[in-house]
Amino acid sequence: MSLGFYVDLASCIGCKTCQVACKDRRDIQVAGPRLRRVDTFECGTYPEVAMFHLNISCNHCESPACVANCPTGAMYKDDDGTAQHDDEACIGCQTCVNSCPYGAPQFIEEDKIVQKCDTCRALREAGYLILTLGTAWVYQLRETGEIVCNCHKRPSGEFLRRRLSVDEVVGGFVPLLEGPLKDKPVIWTVSPVRHLGDGLPENALSKSTLIVAIHRLIERYPQCCYFPAFEIMTDDLRDYRFYEKDMAHPSEVAVDYIWEQFCCAALDPSCTGVFRKIDALNRALAHRPLNPENPAYRAFRHQKAAEVRALQQAYPDLDFSRELNFFES
Repeated sequence: MSLGFYVDLASCIGCKTCQVACKDRRDIQVAGPRLRRVDTFECGTYPEVAMFHLNISCNHCESPACVANCPTGAMYKDDDGTAQHDDEACIGCQTCVNSCPYGAPQFIEEDKIVQKCDTCRALREAGYLILTLGTAWVYQLRETGEIVCNCHKRPSGEFLRRRLSVDEVVGGFVPLLEGPLKDKPVIWTVSPVRHLGDGLPENALSKSTLIVAIHRLIERYPQCCYFPAFEIMTDDLRDYRFYEKDMAHPSEVAVDYIWEQFCCAALDPSCTGVFRKIDALNRALAHRPLNPENPAYRAFRHQKAAEVRALQQAYPDLDFSRELNFFES
């Protein structure tokens, strides 16, 4: 069996939700590369004109040219049939970029390596999956009745905005929980971010719908459990001081508090020390010196690189390649 993505181009409306989701999962900047891309094309002549959308990423070819031409073996064919990329073996020569006729491998200038679609390998191999639901309000394409992401390139009159019922939310996840997620533990949460644009009563209705739906799923599927992030924010903290200025998003103090509660409920106590070290690395990554060539700053980066290598050796399942590339560059 060979894995890959199936895209029904006849149903694609060009909303680019998949493109945004890919960037979000890979932590790619908005202006950065598009490992999954949706391009829109116009054809025909007036008045017989038409528009179509092409949704493409790596095709995970049976005999990929990128794998055949890679001089270091960084591009390789996995046992599941997908074409994968080893960041550590990549020398940034861009041979794969020039070999692929679909433009799938893309060079990351900041890291001096190539990245490509990995068929969401981390999600497929994850021991646990955390699913956070934000709102029960959706957009429905009037023409077909399908639930879609609102596409701002299309007239708003083509969409109907409505709130899903509890049964609809439950029904939307049943195929996942009885299919790809059948044997994978799932931790459910409801986002504590308030959707004030909906109105306070409508926001409360939306969140309540999601909470009831999640608990129905938990009753049916033993691999599911619930972490009360929403309830901690609204019932435990419940004070304006724990919100940002927009009164919708939790403040940094609130986020840290909810994270602490999650750690206590779901993680082994031995993880705490690792998190502290990773937090310190993230703060070091965010530091921007006035003079990058200052000997003291170069010594600082050298020290942090040594700490990263020690962490990578102690926890080989964690990926510190981005941090190591930064401190060693």
